[in-house]
Amino acid sequence: EAEARAKTSKRRVRLPVSSCIALRGSSASLEFQNKLLDDAGIFRVLNDDQLARRIAAGEFVPLRGVLGIEVDETHIPERFRFVRPEVMEYLSVLGHAFARDFPRRSVRINSAIRTIVYQQALRRENRNAAPALGVEASSHLGGTTIDVAKKHMTATEVRWLRNYFCNDERVGRIEATEEFAQAVFHVMVIPQKETPPA
Repeated sequence: EAEARAKTSKRRVRLPVSSCIALRGSSASLEFQNKLLDDAGIFRVLNDDQLARRIAAGEFVPLRGVLGIEVDETHIPERFRFVRPEVMEYLSVLGHAFARDFPRRSVRINSAIRTIVYQQALRRENRNAAPALGVEASSHLGGTTIDVAKKHMTATEVRWLRNYFCNDERVGRIEATEEFAQAVFHVMVIPQKETPPA
């Protein structure tokens, strides 16, 4: 009976339609992410003091757990559990879609906003980390980007996410990379250009 339930559960999973095999990172992708930040007028966060001021101004909102989404508090320092509002909106939609197909499971976020100072320290420890400055700087510095952990997920769940992100990248919602050294999906929610008042 348990085996029958497992087979039924597997049949209910609706993988997003996609022919994508992998989301490949590149220097061109990093440059594109930085161009998107520049085009949207988003400045990188320098340090903790500047981050606190911009949070107080309402530029960033708390990264919080919602249906289908959990925040890995062991990996994200409390001061960095913030993102731009459009990122939380995106995560809410992603979480609902994931929970529909994988009840009682969740997408785990293990990185969000970072400061230039923090990214410089991170790069000293991990040479795979993106630079803190320049045209290939990490888009985490703008608060537009989160990392989705893969280690706790089943192969079916990872494939579901890979296809979901591929579809969203195709339609211009995100710019994403599947990383293997760190076992995460790096997902930048593409910010909208602010329309100047008439």
